[in-house]
Amino acid sequence: MNVETIQVSDLTTHTESLRVLHPYLEMKPAGGVGALLSDEYCHFASVYREAMNATSVFYRFLCFYKIIESFYLRRSKLAAEAKSRGDKPRVYTEDVPLSKDAVTGILLWIYPWRQILDDDIIMRQILPDEAIGKRFKTLRQQILEPMKNTIAHGLMRSGEIKTVSDRLEDIENVSRWLPLLRIWVRVLFATEFPAEFGIGKSVPVSSI
Repeated sequence: MNVETIQVSDLTTHTESLRVLHPYLEMKPAGGVGALLSDEYCHFASVYREAMNATSVFYRFLCFYKIIESFYLRRSKLAAEAKSRGDKPRVYTEDVPLSKDAVTGILLWIYPWRQILDDDIIMRQILPDEAIGKRFKTLRQQILEPMKNTIAHGLMRSGEIKTVSDRLEDIENVSRWLPLLRIWVRVLFATEFPAEFGIGKSVPVSSI
């Protein structure tokens, strides 16, 4: 069961907060036989499913970030193996400066069944002001990595607790980055496992 709307009213200060979880888009499964799912793909996909099923924004953030970290570790491992064989490591080009046009191209690539993806509300949710003109790598180093450390160290290590799971400011701060983080995860899936992910082929984001 997913709670789609939570409204909280403080009877002392008369302040109110509203949290809305948009219901999932209903779709019919594709017909025919799909691509054979490798164990490696299923490992990544299982964590993505955990994130999508989570009701905690903090847990969803950590799941998405773990997928990103694991993909980059996988790339480093494959590059080292290629060099040991005397081959040239694969070059990736999806780390492009983020703009409305760039995000629109990315969305059309990873959501090929959606035709209208340039709505201003959608863009404002996916692309916070701090992200405009920056690359994924820069956002990871400057914003997302410190945020992940703040959450993870307080919950899973002997560190100072700096986020509160029911404080509106902390929830909003994490929630505003979840749409972009989810897009980034899907870009990595589409790049690394295009057939299994269901887009047919890998397309560099920078060429869209």
